[in-house]
Amino acid sequence: MNTEYYRVFSIALNEIRSRISDDTYFNRLLMAGIITQFEVYLQSVTVGLITTSRPLMIRLAGSGVFKKQTISLSKAIENDMGKFIVAQVKNIVFHNLSDIEPLFRQAFDIRITVTKEIIGLINLRHDIVHRDGFTKDGVCHDLQHATLVDALQIVLSLVNVIDQQLIDKFPDSFEIDQ
Repeated sequence: MNTEYYRVFSIALNEIRSRISDDTYFNRLLMAGIITQFEVYLQSVTVGLITTSRPLMIRLAGSGVFKKQTISLSKAIENDMGKFIVAQVKNIVFHNLSDIEPLFRQAFDIRITVTKEIIGLINLRHDIVHRDGFTKDGVCHDLQHATLVDALQIVLSLVNVIDQQLIDKFPDSFEIDQ
């Protein structure tokens, strides 16, 4: 059993898997896409939980990322605070796991196991997006087929664990695929 968010994530990863090639430049773009899909999954889950559960929205608003945020009374009255917090969530950088792991733990009691492998993939994505595929030292990331297959497995395994926790803790909050 998986959430609908996992299904969408899985379809995207399968599309990426089907396009892995011997072209290392293209593979760098696919690698960036793997982490992007991870971010989309986390953001979609967060928005899904807070839009279907006011208590979870309140817990999220009291979590680390939002705890110190203040808003004027006039702005609060003028705006739908539910829409406001959803908009704020959509501005979060979901690959910054040092912020996201505590957010998920505090707001949803979901544990994200941050490993050196997932951090390495996120850093690799950073090099691809912000350094055109090169390290700080100018070394080009030469991404072979096996590297991408391993990356897909690392991210898929992490999302599997998160998704199972979601189903266990919030069985009525998600459309579940059998």
